[in-house]
This record gives sequence, structure tokens and C-alpha cells, in this order.
Amino acid sequence: MASTIIHLAVAKRVNDELNLNEKELFLGAISPDIAKIVGIPRSITHFVTGDDLDLINVNSFLSKYKNTLNNTFELGYYIHLLTDELWFNEFIGNYVNDHGITDKDGRKLELDSETVKMMLYNDYTNLNAKVLSYYNMDLSLFYEELNFPHSHIEEFKDEYFPTLIEKMGIVSQNMVNSSYFLDITSITHFIEYAAIYCLDRIKELEI
Repeated sequence: MASTIIHLAVAKRVNDELNLNEKELFLGAISPDIAKIVGIPRSITHFVTGDDLDLINVNSFLSKYKNTLNNTFELGYYIHLLTDELWFNEFIGNYVNDHGITDKDGRKLELDSETVKMMLYNDYTNLNAKVLSYYNMDLSLFYEELNFPHSHIEEFKDEYFPTLIEKMGIVSQNMVNSSYFLDITSITHFIEYAAIYCLDRIKELEI
């Protein structure tokens, strides 16, 4: 799945056109990833059907919550699911497969899944500061007092908001300087493409 900062960047680019409440949209755009923090299956918050955690069923989410997407938080949640759907279907497979990774020099390295996971999260952390700078993103909402919206999404309870904010504080503080296979060029291309994809899907809803 895409990183927290990538999700925020996609939401920001979408909001450049929609001009909604940015704080609520940002909260929605990272909320599905609360699963691992509060101890519930990721398959629940990401509407996965079947055993493959990469197969996000966006239509399952829409069948349940389409009539709430005029609310900014819920729309952000939808943007998150669309971004992850695109991430798995069209992006990350260019770098990661069942046997390892293709690194930045084009070398195919055979690695076990835990090593690949470690390298992927290292790259996420390395790219955080670069993505924040590239999109001139303001994350002050994660450091100031704010009124949380009400979540109409059963898979994300209102009581999770403080934990979500705490998580973001940790993410934005951790930066490293080396990467294995992802770089700012590939990530910004993905973000721009994902924003267009999300906007197209939102327009289809006619909300």
C-alpha cells in the first residue's frame, strides 16, 4: 500500500481542484491505515474481499457508503482506497514481485518478503521529506487542536482520531537518507496520476 505521506499528497492534489476542508480530507485520506495500530485486520478497513490483501474492493465500500461521500472525511477515505487500488494494480509491481525487487539501477534482486518489506518502508521514510517539500504540504493540523468530524464509516470509529493524530506525529519525524528502489520522480509521477484517477472516479459519482 502507498505510504501515509503519499496518501496525503494525493489528497492535496485532488483538493487543489475540489477546494474542500483540507483537514477533514487529510484525516479521511489516512484513516484506513489505523488498522494495524488499533489491532483490527487491514482487510476490514480496506474492504478487501478474499485472501489477497492487495485486492481492495472499492465497489464494496461504495455500495455501503456512497451516500455519505458528500462529507469531506468520507471522501478522503474513498480517495485512500482508490490510491491503494492504483498502487497495487499499476505501480508497485514494477518494483516488487514474489521473488524480490528491481532496484534503482535496474538490477533484479532475489530477496525474502521480510527484507523487501523493510526496504519498502525505508524508502517510504526516505521520501517523506522530499514529498512534503515537493508539494509544499502543511501538516500543522497534526500538531494543533482541532474538532474531529464524525465518521459515518463503521470500519473507522470516532475514538480512533487521537491515535491517528499521534501516528502522524511519529511518521513526520522519522526521516532517513538512503533508498533502494523508489525515488522522488517515480513517486511524484504516481501521485499526479493517482490524483487524476481519483478525480475521475469522484466525478463519476455525481455527488
